[in-house]
Amino acid sequence: MIEILEGSELDSNTYIVKDEKILVIDPGIDSKKILKTIDPKHVDIIINTHAHIDHCLNTILFENAEVMLHREDVKEAEKGSFYGTWNFINKKVNIKVDKELKGNEIIETGKHRFRVIHTPGHTHGSICLFEEKEKILITGDLVFAGGFFGRTDLGGNPRELINSLKRILKIDFKDIYPGHGGIAGREDVEDALLNAKYLFETELE
Repeated sequence: MIEILEGSELDSNTYIVKDEKILVIDPGIDSKKILKTIDPKHVDIIINTHAHIDHCLNTILFENAEVMLHREDVKEAEKGSFYGTWNFINKKVNIKVDKELKGNEIIETGKHRFRVIHTPGHTHGSICLFEEKEKILITGDLVFAGGFFGRTDLGGNPRELINSLKRILKIDFKDIYPGHGGIAGREDVEDALLNAKYLFETELE
């Protein structure tokens, strides 16, 4: 079971998998939300879906965990710039990445297996995580409920975002767990793709 800690305002959603290994995905910026739910000392793996501060700040709480991030975003996290998003909270931190992801890795926690899918567009190193048994796709800020998608002006690229939306539509997922807001589905991705094509039409010509 994947536990959802819903974010509010700037804070991202956080997803916790309590299995043989404990995995936290996108620990966000609200430390109280995390610390009420789990002891950082017991967490084995942290996966950040991308290097924006609203998803990554609380990574510093987990000193014993193996921190994973896509290799295209590692420099932004380790130098503390986070594509300029550190300004959102006016607090600069550096995150040490233990494992650089490339895409197609399988992260196993016990009963759960997550396949890493490189989905650039929101940032160069944005990823999704596909839980194959439950058919859950954790998308970071690639796509949201209501046909919305992540901005591309903070380390992203519109063409890559459109291609990534097309890519995840080929996956046999049931539910989308996004970086902000409630659970989404396939129709939300289809709508997001149409909206992105319309918004960026002139830019992509």
